[in-house]
Parts: sequence; structure tokens; C-alpha cells
Amino acid sequence: MNLSDESQPVSCAELPPVGVGTSIQLPPVGIGTFQLKEEKTVYDILDVALSIGIRLIDTAQCYNNEHLISKALKCLLPKYSLNRCDVKIVSKLHPKFHGRIKSHVAIDNTVSLFDGYVDVMLIHWPGVTKIKSDDPVVKILRRESWEVIES
Repeated sequence: MNLSDESQPVSCAELPPVGVGTSIQLPPVGIGTFQLKEEKTVYDILDVALSIGIRLIDTAQCYNNEHLISKALKCLLPKYSLNRCDVKIVSKLHPKFHGRIKSHVAIDNTVSLFDGYVDVMLIHWPGVTKIKSDDPVVKILRRESWEVIES
């Protein structure tokens, strides 16, 4: 495939993946879901995204739409003869869930929505909700969250 040949449209699914770190390959084009709150809107946007070959979906716990994305994918993946493993899900830990116990529960909740795994889990924001950023406990809670993500 010659990506510089502008005479032929290229499906996003045809673009080569990008290496992230040492162990994961991600599609170079994805769809963000910030501010998508309505079930029909989420469905329609993901329907179009999958139809043009987008295979990466970015979401976050604080977007409050992971459950809508999960529900839409359960309908849309079969429509496009895709499996969960064909689509990469990136999510982010909500700042109010920092710390070992809270992050573990929150990440488990997200993972359960997406057939037992997410492809990339990030810390959305290094601060902790309702704690001043210079409070030493923030660093401890963030570290604990990171350790849970790595496990």
C-alpha cells in the first residue's frame, strides 16, 4: 500500500500500527469520546468510526460513558465482523479513585465492561480530587494507583 497515493482512499484499518513502549501496538487513528453522553450519539459515532476502519476508542472513567461504549460495541462489533480483540480501548483512571483500593475497584469496573480487559489504562490526571496538589499524600496515592495499573 502506498500511503502517498492520494487517488485511492485509505481505510483507517489499513494504516500500520504504532508501537507504544515495548509491548503494545496501537492504531495510529482513533476516536475520542469526551462529552459523549447520549446512548444514541455514542452508538452512531462508533458505528461511523468502525465503518471507516477506526479501531481505537479513547474514553475515561470521568467521561461517564464507558458503559455506553461497551453497550454499543456489543451490537456493533458483530455488525462489522469484528471481535473485541480487533478494537483497542484506552481508558483513564478518574482522579477521585487514586490509591490502592479505590483504583483497584475502579479499574476492575472498567475492565468488566470491556470483556475482561482494556488495552491501555492511564492515570487521567496526577492530582487527587479534593486534595491540594502539594499535599504529600497525593504522591503516595498516585504511586499506589500506578502500581495497581501495572499489576
